[in-house]
Amino acid sequence: MLIVAVMLLTGTTTIAQESELTDEQKAQMQVQFEKHFKILGLSDGQIPKFQEITRKYSKQLMTLRDSDNSRFTKYKTYRSIIKNRNEEMKVVLSEKQFELYQEIQEELQKEMRERNSNKS
Repeated sequence: MLIVAVMLLTGTTTIAQESELTDEQKAQMQVQFEKHFKILGLSDGQIPKFQEITRKYSKQLMTLRDSDNSRFTKYKTYRSIIKNRNEEMKVVLSEKQFELYQEIQEELQKEMRERNSNKS
């Protein structure tokens, strides 16, 4: 369960196929994107690339979440997806932006772990 929750958060707000999102979810997604744009200080040229990468890997994470694979297999696949996403983000972001990006991702994972531990 924790793996799935972390997968959802590390996608910068889960992004399923946009046709599957409600208007409220789309609005929340846009707010989350804009928040990250400001924190990272993305340029106009970086924004579409950032969104494309985020969407691409979020879709992969959603597919993984919905799969019937074992927890171990899901975790290994999750780590691979995150590694690939980070490699693509390194190309788009400056070194400082990438460090901030990783800090944001770590904070989101920490928040999710805390929420899950409070549910138990």
